[in-house]
Amino acid sequence: AVFYTFPPIWQGRYHWSAIMTAVRFLPVGVGAGIVTTFAGKLQVHFRTKYILLVALTLQLIASIMFPFAYDKSKYWPIVFPAFIIGTVGAIIVYTNTKSVIPNGDATVHCTDICSLL
Repeated sequence: AVFYTFPPIWQGRYHWSAIMTAVRFLPVGVGAGIVTTFAGKLQVHFRTKYILLVALTLQLIASIMFPFAYDKSKYWPIVFPAFIIGTVGAIIVYTNTKSVIPNGDATVHCTDICSLL
């Protein structure tokens, strides 16, 4: 959602160029790449429901921070940390949910196999 929300604001209201707007989104891509390397290994050390709870809490914190970024000067103190926190939460949820869904119900395996046929 941030990819649809922020560029019109940054380019329209703040008069940033498309290149500067793209550069402002680099923390999302770089953060996702770094977190992906270790996010799947968290299940070895912690229970999955606690991992998902913490990750969703990180996303909630990032979502709460974004409305306070009402000015161009709020990028570094608010938007940048919110991007990092939200990206970490989203990647952890994504990588750990993919391994939880098949373990939850036997009909999931049946549905996957039936869809392949």
